[in-house]
Amino acid sequence: MKLRTRLGLWNIRTMSEAGTLRVIDEEMKNYNLEILGLNETRWNGFGEIRTQGGNTLIFSGKEDENAPRQAGVGILMTEKSKRAMIDWKPISERMMTARFNSRARKITVVICYAPTEDAEEEIKDMFYDTLDDTLRKIKKQDIRILMGDVNAKLGPDNTGFENIMGTHGEGEMNNNGTRFAELCANHDLVIGGGTLFPHKRCHKLTWTHPSGLYKNQIDHVAISRNWRTSLLDTRCRRGADCGSDHHLVTAEIRLKIAAIKTYHQRTKRPYNTEALRKTKDTQIAFKTQLLNRFESLRLVENDLEENWTQIKEVFQKTSEETLGFKEKHKKPWISDETWKKIEERKQLKQKRETATEPDHIRAATQELNKKHKEVKRSFRADKRKWAEDLATEAQEAANEGNIKDLYKITKTLSNRKTSQQKPIRDKYGHIIVG
Repeated sequence: MKLRTRLGLWNIRTMSEAGTLRVIDEEMKNYNLEILGLNETRWNGFGEIRTQGGNTLIFSGKEDENAPRQAGVGILMTEKSKRAMIDWKPISERMMTARFNSRARKITVVICYAPTEDAEEEIKDMFYDTLDDTLRKIKKQDIRILMGDVNAKLGPDNTGFENIMGTHGEGEMNNNGTRFAELCANHDLVIGGGTLFPHKRCHKLTWTHPSGLYKNQIDHVAISRNWRTSLLDTRCRRGADCGSDHHLVTAEIRLKIAAIKTYHQRTKRPYNTEALRKTKDTQIAFKTQLLNRFESLRLVENDLEENWTQIKEVFQKTSEETLGFKEKHKKPWISDETWKKIEERKQLKQKRETATEPDHIRAATQELNKKHKEVKRSFRADKRKWAEDLATEAQEAANEGNIKDLYKITKTLSNRKTSQQKPIRDKYGHIIVG
């Protein structure tokens, strides 16, 4: 069995637009990712949700829910990785950490989103001071993985940084690049994303200018230097698409995420009791089987435990045979027509990425932008129809007096991501939620 795990990093530009998270869910599955770090989610607050694709998203944004929606970071993980997660901490709209169990030792993943090269020096200083403090607080025995859009160009010249980066970087080192390299050197982190592995240039450039004419390598992955040999590869995945101007970056590591062993009673599947309420034939069949089984019971005198077990089995077997189990399902609100448009957008992105002549790039960019607007309109139309259908179901549930379904539908329609709360801080202002 291969002891490998594939991680991802993606600046998605926003998750506030309808349908974006569902598309990211799908791409995560397509590229077999266990953990995906997200930048520019543009969600305020912090919390944890279950996605329609069956993954878990933890996110960190501005504390004030009503603040302008800027930056924002998140980690999307599979069910397996969720079971391996020990704890996580929202730090700010630009940073968060999550700690995972693995077969080797504990792994702490830091997701960050750095200010741009043009940002004020004071803002950059504040970001790197916080990142430095965050890395220092990680347990020394943990494997540290730092991922993010750090807006840093590193270039091929690694003079002075030979121990922490290779010579396969693109562009020329800028101010952000120097800051990032110095931070990694101070914390004994090797920058793997793009600098260590000799890929084609197109597989190293992580960002494309809106015009399509200029590209840079500004999203990076770093790992503890002692575990450098566990980082097997990093590269861009140009085929992945969510409407962002950044490419998905994947990293292959020779480590296996391991679920934490927990001892709890297995949750039993609920029976489809709705069938009793809706059809007369089911009611008669259920009642008949129940009576027949009770007639054949042989209860033991003065043995309460044995009698309870027999009675319970009567109800369980009758319910299973006549009612069946309640199926878990969530209606997909994105239509087939919208998925078709998403695939067309992906193909147009590929067309632009493979174009070489400036005129062809401009033409492909115009086509791509037009298709992106179509996808957004289609998402909004699907969301409206989905909401209207749910409202109809809610009315039917209310008419039938089905309070349970009415509550569930109302909760879904309210679109609450999670129960919001402010981070708990100690007397020094440090977040202690984890």
